[in-house]
Amino acid sequence: MRRHGDDWLIGEYLAAIDAGEPVALATIVETRRSVPRHAGSKMLIRPDGRCSGSVGGGEMEARVAAEARAALADGRPRLLCYELLDPSRGDPGVCGGEVTVYIEPHVPEPTVLVVGCGHIGREVTALAHWTGLRVVATDDRADMITPDLLPDADVLIPGPVEDAIAAVQPGQTHAVVVTRNMRVDLDVLPPLLAAGMRSVGVIGSSRRWQATREQLLERGVQAGDLGRVRAPIGLDLNAETPREIALSIVAEIVALQRAGLEAGRDARAPVGPRSCADSLVLLRGGGDLATGVAWRLTRAGFPVVVCELARPLTVRRTVALSTAVTDGSVDIEGMVGVRATVSEALELTGRGMVPVLIAPELPPLTAPVIVDARMAKRVLDTTITDAPLVVALGPGYTVGRDCHAVVETMRGPHLGRVLWSGSAAADTGTPAEMAGRGSERVLRAPADGVVHWKARIGDVADAGAVLGTVGGHEVTSPFAGLIRGLIADGTEVPAGLKVGDVDPRADADWRQISDKALCVGGGVLEAVLTWQREQRASTEQAQPGVSDV
Repeated sequence: MRRHGDDWLIGEYLAAIDAGEPVALATIVETRRSVPRHAGSKMLIRPDGRCSGSVGGGEMEARVAAEARAALADGRPRLLCYELLDPSRGDPGVCGGEVTVYIEPHVPEPTVLVVGCGHIGREVTALAHWTGLRVVATDDRADMITPDLLPDADVLIPGPVEDAIAAVQPGQTHAVVVTRNMRVDLDVLPPLLAAGMRSVGVIGSSRRWQATREQLLERGVQAGDLGRVRAPIGLDLNAETPREIALSIVAEIVALQRAGLEAGRDARAPVGPRSCADSLVLLRGGGDLATGVAWRLTRAGFPVVVCELARPLTVRRTVALSTAVTDGSVDIEGMVGVRATVSEALELTGRGMVPVLIAPELPPLTAPVIVDARMAKRVLDTTITDAPLVVALGPGYTVGRDCHAVVETMRGPHLGRVLWSGSAAADTGTPAEMAGRGSERVLRAPADGVVHWKARIGDVADAGAVLGTVGGHEVTSPFAGLIRGLIADGTEVPAGLKVGDVDPRADADWRQISDKALCVGGGVLEAVLTWQREQRASTEQAQPGVSDV
């Protein structure tokens, strides 16, 4: 049969819906002047980035696909308007026309996979079914998986958990691990995490989870994957009986699914305003200051995506999200960064993680907030037209010309202040003193070459101790102190580049985000919240008749 225009995509869209697959349909609903595709042109977008059809190709289509994946993440449609006039001002094309695209996401109802069907598992099954969720129940004990014991389960799967995983769509499934002991948890968690479940929660005390986590790490499970586990599972309701515990578990699932609570946040934290989850923050740079910014934003409920170089030059790597580029993942005070691709980014933020992209330039993600945290001390390629709110850290940027706001990064009474005009204090070139030590605490490359370390971050070194070499030239500790940071081993650097940091305070905690980074992060959070408040005020002024009833 001959396909007529893009109508064949409707059949593919309906087939995906019938199969219970998440999919978004993007349709051009209006055009003006010269544009690449006419009204009615369609494209299907799936969560992994696969597309069928086209709405014009190029940068505009990439933006539509990114918005579609965001729509699949939050379940809300979008109406997008693009001018294709001048790329220098941020337009996604030069055809000379205008295009309006409507995105309609289809997100199937989530599934609850109950792993362990004792007293609590049976109560979770009943309550989840009552709330309208699809329930798949599994247990390695066949006598626990019967219709008589679990009349409300949609699917019963006795046997290994892998069989149950094969019967669900992991990205739309919340795994509830309520097994009888830690030994079973150790067996079921690795395949559940590897499958990419929407969320994974485990019953038991914090002490039990800590012991489980340590054994899973020994078995090779990545810290980034374990950071996705909600333990103990359930909202804090002071529950005691199996039915009360089930209520806390199902309530948490509802919060995750409906209220925008990210999967990696503390289950006891209050559900934040939906406006937080709507404001993706694109963070350019993943060094220690940028990480302080990400930590503040994610704690407040904002999804964050980090853009980094393929070979980061970060020194304080134990507290830097850029470490995910080289190590695959990094856990910083409960915030998990994961090396990712653009197509994976939005799904990872939905799971409460911070995706770290290898993206020297801005990726094709639509973010209302961009923060330049590269600390280059000069304007690079970030412009004020890159996003509705552009925030820059430190010197080199001028408000109104290069960005909308600047956050002061120089230590002193103004550290962390948000500047809505002017520029930050000029760079002095001299690091702040710590215990009487200033510029001498910074280790610099004595020559061009590749870095090779003998020492490790966290070591306490004597004065004059050889820490490593750069191009065969020794790098020594300038005084006795704690090695707070070292650039990644094997990095090729030019002479004079900062490659390490020694702290004269031997008891300093090298695993904690610095007070400076958190202060700067607080400034960025203030800037974003201020901007959001002003946006809401503008909307309310434009709609004076709208009020609560």
